[in-house]
Amino acid sequence: MSKKKHRTTVRVAAAAGMALAVGVANAVPVIDGGEGIGDKVWEDLNRNGLQEISEPGIPDVQVSLLDFNNNVLATTLTDALGMYAFTGLGNGSPGPGNADDYFIRFDLLPGFMFSPQDIGVDDAIDSDANPATGLSSMTSLNDYGLFDSTVDAGMYREQQAEVPAPAALSLLGLGLVGLGFQHRRRQIRKP
Repeated sequence: MSKKKHRTTVRVAAAAGMALAVGVANAVPVIDGGEGIGDKVWEDLNRNGLQEISEPGIPDVQVSLLDFNNNVLATTLTDALGMYAFTGLGNGSPGPGNADDYFIRFDLLPGFMFSPQDIGVDDAIDSDANPATGLSSMTSLNDYGLFDSTVDAGMYREQQAEVPAPAALSLLGLGLVGLGFQHRRRQIRKP
């Protein structure tokens, strides 16, 4: 049984031709009068799949906008803060497969892995990239002027070689003594 994804869209009020669609700990500039999708690619330092205020954005990640048939419509790179946006998207009719149904694909940087997808209940701070494909779930923009500021991706650095557990060290002939540890028996004296 798959988890059904609900997208949150934010109606953007125009002010002097620009506005901000604000998610948790992020803001995406939006051109007045257009639909759009955007958010952030961040370094998930604790690998929990949730964007936290202390976790930095990742610049220069390629992000692609795909239509319902997985055709690439546009690509962009994240900025210095890890933000991206696709704006001025068309106004289609409601329903799957129309002009307002999109997928976002995030390209994984070398040395990084995708965070777990769809953790928790707050779509504004979870990672939407499928760890196997980098694709988000489908986002539908059905009203003129809507901007979805919740399609984001967490990435974390691949681990360096892990330190083997003591049992593995014993198999290598090192054991705990080889690391400088010694086990001492304590003698119990009987009165």
